[in-house]
This record gives sequence, structure tokens and C-alpha cells, in this order.
Amino acid sequence: MTGLYKNPYFSAPKIAWCLKNLPATQEALENGDLCIGPVATYFIWNLTRGTVFSTDASLAQRTLLFDINTWHWNAQLCDAFGIAKSSLPSIAPSAHDYGVYTYQGVDIPILGCVGDQQAAAYWFGLKPAQSCINYGTGAFWLYHAGKEPVSLPGMLTSVSAQTKEGKNFFLEGPVNAAGSIFLWLEAQGISCKDTTLDSICQRAKYPVRLLPALGGLGAPYFNFLVNPTVELLSSQTRKADWVAGAARGLALLLADIAVYLKNNGCQLQGPIMAAGGLSRFEYLLNFQADVLQLPLLLGKDADATVLGAAKLAATQTTWDTQPWQVETERTVNPRISPQQAQNLYEQWQVFVRRVIEQTTK
Repeated sequence: MTGLYKNPYFSAPKIAWCLKNLPATQEALENGDLCIGPVATYFIWNLTRGTVFSTDASLAQRTLLFDINTWHWNAQLCDAFGIAKSSLPSIAPSAHDYGVYTYQGVDIPILGCVGDQQAAAYWFGLKPAQSCINYGTGAFWLYHAGKEPVSLPGMLTSVSAQTKEGKNFFLEGPVNAAGSIFLWLEAQGISCKDTTLDSICQRAKYPVRLLPALGGLGAPYFNFLVNPTVELLSSQTRKADWVAGAARGLALLLADIAVYLKNNGCQLQGPIMAAGGLSRFEYLLNFQADVLQLPLLLGKDADATVLGAAKLAATQTTWDTQPWQVETERTVNPRISPQQAQNLYEQWQVFVRRVIEQTTK
């Protein structure tokens, strides 16, 4: 129905908690003054001085109250969480007239509203069976599943940006910790600034095996009891080995998603398009291509989310967006043999299964 897992990462449980524990929220609901929506809705409401209360489907879905089959708020879900449908914003296409922001006498139209991953996928122009990885605070694998919702336990079924051309669906695999695992290492006293990650990893001689399970494991496990775990520590382990191990762990969690998709009948086509801040982390991308045994395509600009949102909004104008295409910087190809990649992955799987088993005892 929602395409998502029921957990407090999404909005509805948090809204229900506020209604139960914050008297001002309950009072606003009783008075008919309560407005609930994604952060983008809050911005649109304020930028338009309270004249537009709306969102798009890609953000509405993240509330756990949106039905991906009807493309509307679901009354049954709203009742289950005690949330009045009248408190929720209207749902519009991602490329749409969301009103006007007037700044110093100049009217600036608001022409788009869309989620991060959907914006990146729109910029890449994903076609059926194509995939992209967006490396940010978390990492997200999006596989274009076509024009009808596809349910695959272990993956999220996500809606695409909606334009005049219509709507599509993705199988989405989130990895909870990408950039955040390096911030976690920083908190442990292991320096790993973005600008020095590659130089640090080049000094690694004995990378640890690190499961970057901050906030638990995302796809295809969805196990929120697991914590970051490390093995292969020795007297020879140095700080660089921790950083390289974190990069490898991130790449291998994404490989878990790729293997899961292939094992469930999805035909993965290369190259896999990569974006986000960590897509400029060469050690990570090289290892990612190795374990996937697929090439990765890097655009000249890492921020596909911003470019996709801009292109989406431009479709509401008279601008010709046909020339707005991904400019390729380079392709990262696998450097190891399929057998070497298989050996690496099998060792990783033994490690992950052992950690999960120990967690559930």
C-alpha cells in the first residue's frame, strides 16, 4: 500500500507521538488549525505567505500515509495513526505551479517539489532496468521498475518524480550510513575529512572488515538492532585501515542490494550511474565497481539532486531542457576478476550473517 516498511524513520509514527504527547498539537487538531506536511510543504507555505499548502507524491509517500496505488492519502492509514486527512496537504505533480515567492518586489515562481533521490534519478533520465546510486549521508540504490508498482520484500517501492510525461516506480535500497559513518569515525578520533579520504586510504595496508550499521541495517535486511561491528583488528591496524574498512563496508552493503535484486529476477544493466558527495571518493568507487563487477558512470557534477530539481522545475517554463544532459566525467571499471569479487563477497556475507545471528540471540 505505502511501498515502505512500518518504522519510526518515516513521519506517521512521529506525528502520532506529537498528537499524543504535545497538548498544543492536539489542541490545534481539535480547532481545525493543524497543518502537517514534509519540510518542503512548510517552505512552500511560508514562501507563499500561507496561500499554498501542497506537496508532491515522492515526499507524501515518506509519511507512511500515502497509497502508491491510488496516488492519494489513504483514509485507513490516517485513521490507524489518528491523523486527520484534513490536516494533510494536497498532492500535486512534482513539476507544478506551487505559487509565487515575492522577494523585494520581484515575483519568483515555485515550479517544483520533489524528494532527493527522485530528483537525482530524474537528472540521470533512468530507463527501465537502469540503476543509480546516490551517495550522501546515507546511500540509496534506485532501480527503475517500470510504470507499475512492484513489490519485493527487502526493498522499498518508491514513486518517481511526476511530470507531464507521467510517473514511474523504483525499487529502492537504502543504506542507512554512508557519509555519516565517516563522521562517526571522526567522533572516535579517526580523522577522515572529505578532502583527504583517498590519501588516507592509500596508506591502508590491512583494512578492517567494518559493518557500517549506524541506525541498523537498511535494504535488504531491515534489521534495526544491529550496531557497527568490526573484525580483522590486529596489532598492525592503523587509523587508515579503519577508514578503508568503512569505505569497503559501504560498497559491500550496496553490493548486497545488487545481489538481492539479481537473485529476485531484476536484470541489472551497467553502467550504474553514481552521484552525491562521496561519488568523488576514488577508493570507494573503485572498490564499488570491483565488488559489483559492473562499471560506474560519473557525471561532471556530483550533485545530481540539485540538477534534477532544476530541470524538473524548468519543464514548467518555456525553456528547452533537451540540451540539459548528463555530462560524463569518466567511467570506473572493475579492476579485479569475477572470481576475486566472488571471494570478497562470500567472506563479507559470512561476516554479516554472523553479526545478525549474534544480535538476535
